[in-house]
Amino acid sequence: MPRLLTLESPFPERHAMLRLLEPPGSCRKSLWERVFDGTYNKPFIVDHGARRFLHFDLDAVQSVMHLEHPDRLSLAYTRKMMAFLLFNRTPARILMLGMGGGSLAKFCYRRLPRATITAIEVNSDVIALREAFCIPADDERFRVIRADGADYVARLGRSRIELMSRLSGSVTVFTPRGGAPGNLYDVFNRALDAPRHNAVVIPCVVDTAMPMPRH
Repeated sequence: MPRLLTLESPFPERHAMLRLLEPPGSCRKSLWERVFDGTYNKPFIVDHGARRFLHFDLDAVQSVMHLEHPDRLSLAYTRKMMAFLLFNRTPARILMLGMGGGSLAKFCYRRLPRATITAIEVNSDVIALREAFCIPADDERFRVIRADGADYVARLGRSRIELMSRLSGSVTVFTPRGGAPGNLYDVFNRALDAPRHNAVVIPCVVDTAMPMPRH
């Protein structure tokens, strides 16, 4: 894991810390000003009590991890996204477009031991923070690929996507500010054509922009 620069948070609660992907000699005052005014262009961590938050800015929380229970789904929307298990209790393959703090990736890896999980993440800084969020290392069941989600799906081709779908795959989409890009919807609509080909696909597209906890 890359070394993270730790800043004391100006939030009134005690034990709140910011952790940034910056070298030790960086100007802390300048970094905090950029975080505060929204011009800081990297994901960062806020540790507050027993919880660790992944942010792209201070207006929204992307992911939350309980430090003592890293595999727990701390946010309600992540628990709702696992509702696909009502339709398929033993998925063989899971494709996640966007990894974020890896809440679903960790949960699926621990709780679905027969599933092969691929997480596609375009942001190298998000990937650099994977160990800070206890995301497992790549192995025969789990891998993280740096790529654009829409491009990755387009390169798979119709036959691969249909095969993945019929093998009980599920698709989740994350973006820094919430929602999914329009061209991603177009890719799935063209490539899957689920009604005609009877593909088993559960697209789970959610707004990941959770309100910032008040400090």
